[in-house]
Amino acid sequence: MQDPIGISRRGMQEEVAETQTQEWKALIQEEYDRIQSKWLRVHLWVAMGMMAFVCVMEGIFFFLLRYMEIAEGSASTYLVKYILVPTGLNLLTILTAVAILKWMSGLRLKTYVMSLLFVLMCFITYTAHNIFYSICMVFVVPILLTIAYGDLKLTTVTAAFCILSKTISDCLIQWDPGAPEKFSSSQQIVDFLLSLVILAATYVGCVLMIRVEQAKNAVSIRREVEKVQLMQEAITDPLTGIWNRQGMERTFELMRQDISDAIYVLVILDLDNFKAVNDTYGHQQGDQYLRELGRILAAVPKAKPFRFGGDEFCLLF
Repeated sequence: MQDPIGISRRGMQEEVAETQTQEWKALIQEEYDRIQSKWLRVHLWVAMGMMAFVCVMEGIFFFLLRYMEIAEGSASTYLVKYILVPTGLNLLTILTAVAILKWMSGLRLKTYVMSLLFVLMCFITYTAHNIFYSICMVFVVPILLTIAYGDLKLTTVTAAFCILSKTISDCLIQWDPGAPEKFSSSQQIVDFLLSLVILAATYVGCVLMIRVEQAKNAVSIRREVEKVQLMQEAITDPLTGIWNRQGMERTFELMRQDISDAIYVLVILDLDNFKAVNDTYGHQQGDQYLRELGRILAAVPKAKPFRFGGDEFCLLF
């Protein structure tokens, strides 16, 4: 016949272990959130760097094309259409991102908004400069940046918006009237389809990397939780469920390191004539008395209970 008190004690220990596991996972999630908050700022700096880089490169191309006598139209038209308007729209997007990061609550929502605003910047940049075929690679950047968040849904949404944005720009917007008409040749159609394949392949690669990283993180978390549980078992008395001598020594060490003005009170107690109980009623009945005393001591408010000997206990207030 199973001991109901033993079953109850095991259930209590399992509940405590589950609570400690949840607390440990909460601490890990808090650390992840801190890292993601830091990465959000990096995300913003990358967006600002891209805006500045495109603006500088467009200015360089202006002088280069003029020198090579390739550029058409007036300098003022070029300045407005390819530098001021795209840069102004991107700057407005970045200011929106700064306001969102500062005032919006909810870290996950911030990551989604920041990622989609980055896609919007890529859409503006690509639409204004898609006369250069290689500029389509700008849509790869926002997809890659989502890897750091480890959120498959975020990566999927970002990739979908990148593909949609590029499709809209190619099919519906003709920013440069002097450029050749889109899809007027089979080569342009092939280039368009190839660019979508590249974006889709980038998305698949990011998903694979995120899944591998999630698996590694899950293993690390499980090992840390098991480590904490083993440490907890090492300082817990298996019979009574309260702290053992090792746990008491560790607590005393922490007490000695305490530099505050806290006052500690140690109460020591034992069971009188406990040997007679074991001799008369058997060790099983004696163990039941010890468990009951452990339960009572564990319920004492603002105190840490310890069993440091057979029938010797103490409370540290």
